[in-house]
Amino acid sequence: MFDSLVTVVLAIVSLVVGAVSDGSVQDLRLELELNQAGMVIGEVEFIGTVEEISAGTWMVSGMTVQVDVSTQLDQGLSVGDEVRVEAMVLAEGGLLAREIELAEEVEAPAQDEEEEDLEEEQAEAQQALAKAAAAIAEAQAAIDEASAAGADVSEAQASLDEANQLYTAAQAAFDSGRFEDAKDLAQNAAEAADEASEAAEEALEELDECAEEDDEDDEDDEDEDGDEDEADENDEEDVDACESHDD
Repeated sequence: MFDSLVTVVLAIVSLVVGAVSDGSVQDLRLELELNQAGMVIGEVEFIGTVEEISAGTWMVSGMTVQVDVSTQLDQGLSVGDEVRVEAMVLAEGGLLAREIELAEEVEAPAQDEEEEDLEEEQAEAQQALAKAAAAIAEAQAAIDEASAAGADVSEAQASLDEANQLYTAAQAAFDSGRFEDAKDLAQNAAEAADEASEAAEEALEELDECAEEDDEDDEDDEDEDGDEDEADENDEEDVDACESHDD
């Protein structure tokens, strides 16, 4: 009896180990025990590919699995499907399926997920760099316009210099594969460039407001006194006031 028991166990283990070693079976679970009559009983569960379907017998990843009226089968299963098999271990070492169902999609390996995450970080960093470059170009145009009009653009230029430094650092981080750092630096560069644009626009607006005030003061002086010398003197005071405001 002992010899026959060993033979059954070895047959089962050999069948299962063979299927696992060639990679055709996944998520294997095997449980064996002796019943009161001294017979081997147990359960096995695994995921494999349906290779053959015939009356009363399925071949799944090289393992012969018997089916009967008690076996629960998913509808529409066919050769080539990846299935999950739950089966009883028979006394003679065979397998009788309790259930054969379509297997859920196997999760991608962790390495593939890491590669996808890295590609996503790279794409986000590239977008941030592109936005920063556009913001810097807009800021430079705003500063050039304000400077040509005679506005004080020193504050705007300081912000633009900071933006350029951050962008250079972001590009270096991207080139070295530090995509998260590149993204953060590029976003900071874009913010500094936006501040430069706002400062240039404000400087230009202040210059325009000052010029309008000068014109209004000239009209008031001529209407009240009609004295050209006094109007000229007030003009000089207005110019001094605008220059001191720019400083």
